[in-house]
Amino acid sequence: MKLDAIQSEHLAQIVHISPWPVIVCDQNKRVQYLNQAACDLLQVQKDAVLLCKAGEIFAGIDAAFESETALIEVRVGPVGLSLECRSSFLAVGSDRWTVLFLRNAGEKSQREMVLEQLATTDELSGLANRRGFQRHLEANLAGELAIAIIDIDHFKAINDQRGHMVGDDVIVEVGRRISELFVDFCIVAARTGGDEFGVLCHSCDSEKMVQRLKLLQTGLAELQQEFHATLSIGAAISQVAGLPTRELLTRADQCLYQAKAAGRNELKWEAVLESA
Repeated sequence: MKLDAIQSEHLAQIVHISPWPVIVCDQNKRVQYLNQAACDLLQVQKDAVLLCKAGEIFAGIDAAFESETALIEVRVGPVGLSLECRSSFLAVGSDRWTVLFLRNAGEKSQREMVLEQLATTDELSGLANRRGFQRHLEANLAGELAIAIIDIDHFKAINDQRGHMVGDDVIVEVGRRISELFVDFCIVAARTGGDEFGVLCHSCDSEKMVQRLKLLQTGLAELQQEFHATLSIGAAISQVAGLPTRELLTRADQCLYQAKAAGRNELKWEAVLESA
């Protein structure tokens, strides 16, 4: 059986060079055509699969015939692939043909990766933004982790008295120092608000975490004449496997409140030994 539309000279060339893997099946779900991209993705030879039923060659692909868009798990021999599939259904004479456009769901295009990075990055500090921070919190739902919340004291006054350019310089400097001090055990560092930062770290000894936070404070204090800025910091360091990040974040926030109540430019932290 031939598919005249695919066999037409120019269209066949276009489909053949398409970066999207394409499979065309007849109404009996037999493979009538697949391009080189599909062969490469599924690791098959074209001649070995033509006229075969798709489901017999690619276990799990039958789900793609049921709807226009599907996320499917396809196996070729012992190999399993998670594929995104978009289906189009064509009427050719009295027959109904299915065109499958496949993509490895584990791979993202360069454009998608750039857009995702832009959506989760704070442009000024270069750290993650609140959305990026939240994603990491959700991904690390429980475990022996440490969270610090860092607040620039009286940031509005800095902007009002010294100008927003100086305020921006303070944001950049705090972001730079956080990146340097926590790079070796940090999961994510973020600017979570206008004058607030968050750091999520793999759990370490309390002494190491507190030492880095104190260095962050003193380092900024050394630039007092330039910035006139200090930091209030609250931190919670879990020593309990399975402690939810939501609870750890709440405890860090309570410590930050204590640091501000103590007159600001303070560090308050808690070693969490048990869940509430």
